[in-house]
Amino acid sequence: MLTKDEFTQTILDKSYEYYYVDNPYSRWGQAVFNSTVELFDSKIARTSQFVYRVDCYYHDDKVEDFLDKCYELYVIDQKKPIDYQKVLNWWNTSHGENRENSRLELIKTIECE
Repeated sequence: MLTKDEFTQTILDKSYEYYYVDNPYSRWGQAVFNSTVELFDSKIARTSQFVYRVDCYYHDDKVEDFLDKCYELYVIDQKKPIDYQKVLNWWNTSHGENRENSRLELIKTIECE
């Protein structure tokens, strides 16, 4: 398992490459998000974005918070894999009045897995 510094630096190294070399027209937050997906799977990045509402893809000022949350999720996933299908099922359900309660229940499930 990577340390937090190793995890963050791995993503930042890839992000610099993506942002400055491969796609200089993207925003920094997009580069970080896309690098996280490429290096550590969609479930880490999308769970942070959708479930925990820490989204650097659209909000460059959330990069540090996003990396922190992704590392927390990475650690959880290393101990026992996050059931990403539950995340996708939750995301694809109706956005009714119980949405916030079901989001909080999903967080409990993720953190207890």
